[in-house]
Amino acid sequence: MFQQIYDAVYRMDLWAAAAIFAALILIWSVLGALFRQRMQIVGIVFAIVSAGLILYITLFSRHSGWISHEIMPFSTITLGAERPGLYRAAIMNIFLFVPLGMALPYIFKTKTRNRLLLTVLIGAGLSVLIETTQHFLRVGMTQTDDVICNTLGAAIGMCAYPLSLLWIKLRERKKPNNDQ
Repeated sequence: MFQQIYDAVYRMDLWAAAAIFAALILIWSVLGALFRQRMQIVGIVFAIVSAGLILYITLFSRHSGWISHEIMPFSTITLGAERPGLYRAAIMNIFLFVPLGMALPYIFKTKTRNRLLLTVLIGAGLSVLIETTQHFLRVGMTQTDDVICNTLGAAIGMCAYPLSLLWIKLRERKKPNNDQ
């Protein structure tokens, strides 16, 4: 079932997929503002599910083959001119980590800056772990660009957290002042 959903998203028009992910970030940020007290638990569950799906899609749903790797950063940009499917793969690698990036900042009990930094570091670390594992298990292609795109996806997803803080501030400004 998860593979079918992923395949459907993978074949989707890229602008439509981007709009869906932008809407998900917006909805998540509103939920983060409305359910502020419960978001740590929700974030933990969502992060575990997201990480599990990422591992399934990148490692467990693939069959062992040959060792293939591309370690030159941003090679997708140069090779994509000849093979446009690489652009789609790069964008999908970004989208793959957006949900994880949405969930992680809500888990930590620290300053906002540290939450966001931890989110990027965990996204990058998980991506490096996946790419390294793909190399040794001979599944998929090990690419530096995947790490860059995955980390970017986590960073895009984490934008939901500061947006939640903005919604909270806006809501608090609109509350009537009962001190008078």
